[in-house]
Amino acid sequence: MGSLSFAGWPAVPYMLAIVVPGIIVMMLLSRQINVLTTGDENATAMGLNVNRIRRILLVIIAMVAAVIVAFTGLIGFVGLIAPHVCRIFVGADNRFMIPASAMFGAMLLVVADLLGRTIIAPSVLQVGVITAFLGGPMFLWLILRKNSRVW
Repeated sequence: MGSLSFAGWPAVPYMLAIVVPGIIVMMLLSRQINVLTTGDENATAMGLNVNRIRRILLVIIAMVAAVIVAFTGLIGFVGLIAPHVCRIFVGADNRFMIPASAMFGAMLLVVADLLGRTIIAPSVLQVGVITAFLGGPMFLWLILRKNSRVW
């Protein structure tokens, strides 16, 4: 379900070894990601190698997500909620979205853990349950919004 109960300092170096370089590379590629959002033809016309950048981003994002899930469990809905909420406040520029999403995701995780520990105290409601309650409706909203012409 995803929990912070087993989180400890011994796991931090392993996560940092992948997560920090991954975020740095994503920040370095943020301008190219912005160009990719205009479409493949436009990005190619602006001189980007679209397939190469997509492969690099796919590998980096998969490695970062895999390491985080391996050490924290299924708290994946944080990654679904944070970017979409940040886009409302920060805008679509990935130079600002990537660090804002990381910070908002961290704050959301801490608040979800705090809620999970206090809602039914002295029992603990797992962080994954809280984030699923938030992320489930967000996921449905994203699907319905994206396919509004079909529905």
